[in-house]
Amino acid sequence: MYRKSKLQKRCLIYGLILVFGAGTVGCAGWQKNHSWTTGDKIALGTVIVCTAADIATTVYALDNGFREMNPIYGDDPSPGVLIAVGAISTGLFYWFAQYMTSNERLLLYVPGGVRCIAAAHNYKVINE
Repeated sequence: MYRKSKLQKRCLIYGLILVFGAGTVGCAGWQKNHSWTTGDKIALGTVIVCTAADIATTVYALDNGFREMNPIYGDDPSPGVLIAVGAISTGLFYWFAQYMTSNERLLLYVPGGVRCIAAAHNYKVINE
């Protein structure tokens, strides 16, 4: 049976507070920004594609004897957990982006870049 570490439990609790807290605090004054520029779409696309690449390379590595180094997931997370976390985080980025200005949406390149770096690192480790 798999037991969650204290760090994993804390991260889950903080994540839930963030998700449900963001929906209740200060959102009444938020307005959706329906106009998406090409740069906005590319920034969100970067998050989506790089998240998928990170998940795919992680699952491949785990299936070939490597172990996960992210302490939040533990040593051997299931592909379902990786996909669920990736889908939830990407969905949250999209949800928050709806309330951002076009200039603020450019910040989506940061999580997208982080995921691309993780995928590239996984690829490098697999092919060494």
